[in-house]
Amino acid sequence: MQKKSCLSGLLDRKGFTLIELLVVVLIIGILAAVALPQYQKAVEKSRGTQALVLLKSLTDAANTYYLANGAWPTQFDQLDVDAPNWTGTYKFYNNHVTDVRSNADWSLELRNESGWEGVCIGRISGKYVGTSFAVNWGASATDKGQIICGEEASKITQAGSYCEKLFRGTLSQTTSWRIYTLP
Repeated sequence: MQKKSCLSGLLDRKGFTLIELLVVVLIIGILAAVALPQYQKAVEKSRGTQALVLLKSLTDAANTYYLANGAWPTQFDQLDVDAPNWTGTYKFYNNHVTDVRSNADWSLELRNESGWEGVCIGRISGKYVGTSFAVNWGASATDKGQIICGEEASKITQAGSYCEKLFRGTLSQTTSWRIYTLP
């Protein structure tokens, strides 16, 4: 008589038990619950980084324009930067905007008001609506030429959830806006 090993019974099975399947589904659910928020943060950081790259390009083009003309630009067409998918006119700010371009997520604006001349790119949709990046190149600017990150206090309930946590900003001013300097 041939002796069967203790593993032969396991090898003869042709499927999984319901408990085994439930355990696998539970593990996948836990992993997804942990990974999804991190994925969403990575996607938003990527979008914000793209906005920062555009803002830096516009700032460099505005500086070039200023050196050539002795005045700051008031229209995007005066700059040597192209934003082909920015065809909308939705304003993030309502005051003192001389030119605006927007897409589904962001509004890009040239501003010209007393003490605040510069370019701003503000979030107009999604979880982080009310956040923005800006550069003020006006003569009276204390942070002239520096990129700042702003959170409109009435729209962003968790202070620092965008500028501080995603972009490692340092809080520098609090009014109706929380202003962060970026590293």
